[in-house]
Amino acid sequence: MRLIGLPFQPIQYASTYIGELRTLTLTDIFSFNVSPHIINHLTVNNLAILTVLLCVVTGITRRELRVSHLLLFGGAVILLTKGSRFITEFVLLSLPILVNHMPLSPGEASKALKRPVYVILIVVMMSMPFVFLKTFKGILTGYPYNPTYNPRGITRFLNTIDAGGRVMSEATVGGYLLWQLYPRYRIYMDLDMTSYFSDEDFYWADNVFFNPEVLRKFISAYRPSFFIVPLHNKLFAQRLRAWPSYKAVFFDDVAVLYVNSDDHPAIAQQYELRAVDPFNLLSAGTLSLTAVPSEAFIREIQRVYHVEPSLASVNTALASIYIAGNEHAKALPHAEVVIGALPTLSIGYRLKGEALMAMQRYTEAIDTFKRAVKVAEDTEKSSVYKKISTCYSRLNNYKEAYNALKQGVNAFSVETSYVDLYNLALLSLINQKNSEALMFFKFAYIKVPPHETAWQEKIKAQLSKFVAEGVRAEGVR
Repeated sequence: MRLIGLPFQPIQYASTYIGELRTLTLTDIFSFNVSPHIINHLTVNNLAILTVLLCVVTGITRRELRVSHLLLFGGAVILLTKGSRFITEFVLLSLPILVNHMPLSPGEASKALKRPVYVILIVVMMSMPFVFLKTFKGILTGYPYNPTYNPRGITRFLNTIDAGGRVMSEATVGGYLLWQLYPRYRIYMDLDMTSYFSDEDFYWADNVFFNPEVLRKFISAYRPSFFIVPLHNKLFAQRLRAWPSYKAVFFDDVAVLYVNSDDHPAIAQQYELRAVDPFNLLSAGTLSLTAVPSEAFIREIQRVYHVEPSLASVNTALASIYIAGNEHAKALPHAEVVIGALPTLSIGYRLKGEALMAMQRYTEAIDTFKRAVKVAEDTEKSSVYKKISTCYSRLNNYKEAYNALKQGVNAFSVETSYVDLYNLALLSLINQKNSEALMFFKFAYIKVPPHETAWQEKIKAQLSKFVAEGVRAEGVR
């Protein structure tokens, strides 16, 4: 009997913490955002709403609107007032009006198709859904769902150990956890099924990850066997140390899994992460392309990899480890996995390029680094251009090496090192750009510290050649 009344529960509070249930305003409906890179999903929704409204006005003006169609439209409007979540239902219920009351009659449509401006408008409108699906960075970027946003590695691990118990996680991934783990594991809350949970349930689920007192009371009341902690919430992991029985045993690209060793001592003993800190795994202080980490670190990374081989973070770590250990051929497949998982980030391309360059496959490395440049952040591009320049130099293509390094090194930047200035000066000299070379050698000499005597002598030796040729090198002693 309780299930009958669930759909009719008031949602006035749920609409404050669930964006899809927020009441639409006129500002929302008439807001449009179209850029060369992405079409906002609200823009697509609003175009659908306005198209329906235009057809309704057309039907009323022509006095052809049927009562049945109007009733369906009325129901659609009522649903839409409950939140943007019901935009699909709104369009479905409005289909009879869309089909029968288009603003253009068949004759007018034929005339319109003969005008280029209308044809262009129709093509643009028809292409928008495809552009939206291609550019929207979110849950629609994978079919039937995007695994990047869900703790798929953790669920596979839990199903592998088959321990059972109570799992506490963010409510936003509750539906995924129910799909993957229920009924062997009990999940605290699924935000997609708000009718089954009270506002108090959500209050607990949300605050437990941010308030130490709520966490204390929650553990006392529910004693969860497992915590799934988002990687972005390092502070919660620090708070959880107040309960030493919770041990980190697994992680993926989204979260870290903690097990209550009081409930599952064998799992905690066998799988506890002692060498790897998942919250800082991809930081510069953890991974290096020149230093091989400890054997314990490598074992724990490989253990996670064997459970879920598709994780971008773990493959990034393994590729870095193999590059640091001069096992570059082994690094390549892991770099490819990173590229497949994160095609809009440069990290996978950069790792692959590093491995190819070390294997002296310079042409392939150049192509890979160029792909990295296309998706790299501005702060990353300088180092990638330097790699491209190095590859061209190894191929004795000094013209392209100069062009690449010129893009990667801003001679007038306060952050540019004297080493980069010296290399840029050498390539300028090789390409017979003597005035540039002299200027860059001077800049390098100005920046080199007094204790770097070897570098001072190298730069002075280059500048002396210009003096010998009758070109003044002022400021050099």
